[in-house]
Amino acid sequence: MDVVEHVENRSQLIRDAKKRCRYLIFHIPLDDNLLTEIANLYAYKAESMGHIQFYTRRKALWLLESSGLEVLSHRFTLAFRVESSLGLSFRHKLLSYPRRFLALVSPAACARWVGGLSLMVVTRAR
Repeated sequence: MDVVEHVENRSQLIRDAKKRCRYLIFHIPLDDNLLTEIANLYAYKAESMGHIQFYTRRKALWLLESSGLEVLSHRFTLAFRVESSLGLSFRHKLLSYPRRFLALVSPAACARWVGGLSLMVVTRAR
């Protein structure tokens, strides 16, 4: 849970985990979004959260499937609603309003445009 975005060799991590477990659950922040791109927040996310890998829903699912896992189920989680140990900046608080609205209308659009969502995925080793 919330690990693959911190790991340089994510495929090796998944291969090692598959050797020990038949079922694996992943929770992957969807940080590769329009807001991150426009505001160039990659360095900020790397420094403040330690994220060195950035995912969309499609990239996350592709990573798991290409690593030999069968995706059994997946859904969005509203990560922006969880209190962070980093504290919430004014910008994060301000973004919570459009995120809440977009997440109600279309979680996929919210994840793609302004972020703040993660993907919970249940997999089985093949």
